[in-house]
Amino acid sequence: YPSDCSEEYSVICQKHMFDRDHQPSNLGDDDLAPGKWWFAVETDFGGEYKGCDVEVRVQSALQVEFGFVDGLRRDEPHPVANVDSNENRVISSIAIGQEKTQNSFLQNFLLRSASNSSTLLEASTSSYRLGCSYEYVSQPLSCDLTQGHDFSVVMIGEDDTGNTFQRYSTSLCTKWYVCENGGAYYNGECLCPDYYAGDLCETPLCQNGGILSSDGRKCTCPSGYGGDVCQFVHCEKNSRTYFTNDEKSLVFVIEKSENTAYAIQDISNHFTEIVQKMWDQHQGWIGSYMILTFTVDGTIEPLDIFYEPTQFSMYLSHLSNLAYDYPGSCQMPIWKALDSLFDSPLSVNLPGSEVVIVSAAAPSDVDLASLQATMEKFDIQTPVIDYLHIEAFDCPVDDWKKDLGDFDTFLSTTGGIIFRAAGAFVGMGLKEFLPTRHAPQRLSYSDPLNCKDNDIYILVDFNMEYVFVILGGSNPKIEVETPLKDFVEVSQMWTTDQQKMWMILPQYPGIYKITVNSDVPDCFPMIYGTGEAFGYGTHAAQVFSGFIQSYNNLDTPKPYAVYGAVNFPVFNLLVRQEAEPPVETLYMTRMSRRDSEGKDEESYTSDVDRRDGCSYTYVGKAFTCVADNDVITLSVSGVDSYNQPFTRQSTTYCKKDTTNAMKSAVNVTNLLF
Repeated sequence: YPSDCSEEYSVICQKHMFDRDHQPSNLGDDDLAPGKWWFAVETDFGGEYKGCDVEVRVQSALQVEFGFVDGLRRDEPHPVANVDSNENRVISSIAIGQEKTQNSFLQNFLLRSASNSSTLLEASTSSYRLGCSYEYVSQPLSCDLTQGHDFSVVMIGEDDTGNTFQRYSTSLCTKWYVCENGGAYYNGECLCPDYYAGDLCETPLCQNGGILSSDGRKCTCPSGYGGDVCQFVHCEKNSRTYFTNDEKSLVFVIEKSENTAYAIQDISNHFTEIVQKMWDQHQGWIGSYMILTFTVDGTIEPLDIFYEPTQFSMYLSHLSNLAYDYPGSCQMPIWKALDSLFDSPLSVNLPGSEVVIVSAAAPSDVDLASLQATMEKFDIQTPVIDYLHIEAFDCPVDDWKKDLGDFDTFLSTTGGIIFRAAGAFVGMGLKEFLPTRHAPQRLSYSDPLNCKDNDIYILVDFNMEYVFVILGGSNPKIEVETPLKDFVEVSQMWTTDQQKMWMILPQYPGIYKITVNSDVPDCFPMIYGTGEAFGYGTHAAQVFSGFIQSYNNLDTPKPYAVYGAVNFPVFNLLVRQEAEPPVETLYMTRMSRRDSEGKDEESYTSDVDRRDGCSYTYVGKAFTCVADNDVITLSVSGVDSYNQPFTRQSTTYCKKDTTNAMKSAVNVTNLLF
């Protein structure tokens, strides 16, 4: 490598992953023909001879990995040979792209001196092994001939097309070190991870007042901290919150009136199909069916529960006949009905369930105070509350949208959205919509009034198989651009006079740009992905979040941030029991606030630390709410098992707490530390 940026090297042929316009290059373009190539290097004979170095590299889909072992049946290679062993062998594996190849094979291994002469030190044929990750192994090779110097390892084989290939690498013979605590051996020494030191990374560096044991191998942690080196906050009392997507309830909160009677019957007619499609999405998702009805005069019938879809369908049909006798209205006491839902003895079934409000009206009784009073009743695992609005001829769109902003914000705090359907097609609409609501993860927040050429960027992780977009308007449109700047065809799942829904099938992970356009000023764009891929058994990252008011010990967070207290966001990254030990992790959280006048601003950025002995295993740094009743959007970012970044978002309020929140002794705004 050049010693400084002014030194130049001559390059005969060079390819990069990206071109000068930052676009991915096509590795298939201008490939050299297979075979043996040669070239001559000529220095400047007119000047003083200084010698020259020539290096030849190849950019190829055929990759050869190798290392050294000191036994025929060992399969965990070291980058160097063991100077104390007479059983050093080279082991190797061949892959084309990300897949191992069955048609390429290795024939020979050579050891050559690293000097200019490249003297042949030793040669060996290659043998194939069964049941090993590194399927090729050499005969024993001796370190004696290397005389303590670096040497080249040359691997020669034949590729899928019958052409010979060879790969060079450099190694040496030295004493093997078995690095402890996740240390990595490199260039004759152990490179230690954070919190460890010593020649073999054997010594923990105790954090947060931890005391090293007399043998120097273990930390004794003070109260409030845990982990191998006391690096994690330890919850004094684990809430033992159980995170699952199974055995939830499908809950209907239905307006009983002449405006909804036909729609209720249509739901009944399609209910078996709806349940079957939800079952196909995730077996075991729904375990019961509940219903609560309300009328225009404020009468609320008690929450009832069913366990068989056929019984529930029959009840809906009966309810439809009764509904024709009740008057409808464009404004209904929806909030009173929803509030009473949480007062029912059956509310124990609500956490994490799917609640669908079915109404042809807009809420007549929604104000900020009543919204926040209901939030006090929430368990941290709130249900997902979706609002199915039945498009009725008697209720103009403008009237329906009146004062809907606060209600839409409330729905978003539960992960819910507004979905629309005409009365004659409600059953068909729910058959398309409800299966997408299994473990929905919001991927991005967008201003509900930003409806012209609005570019929304989302991070798609490896196992996010489906992304859904809902946009209001009579003729809304979306355009989807992939990380490679290609445009994706989208599948329209549902359409009404005032809303459309699309499904996107990401071809690969990365950053996607979704451009939305609508003919209405309030289009309420919503983008979310499913937590589990349809029928594939794969799982995208799913995050639960909340807020605590004590960094060291609380594990029962609130679903909102407390105004007048110091808050800490906490998170749980769901680990499914059937999955292998996960390597997903969270690393950063951000927050934006929207004040009472609708102005948005970025207010908080923090790294995310692990916690020990807690159900919510990640915690961010402290912050305080700027003002009461601010709406805050919390984003948390991490990487999945394939090292692909992802972001999940949630919305909630900063509100005064009427329970027992711990108050801050100092008036601090946007405290970051």
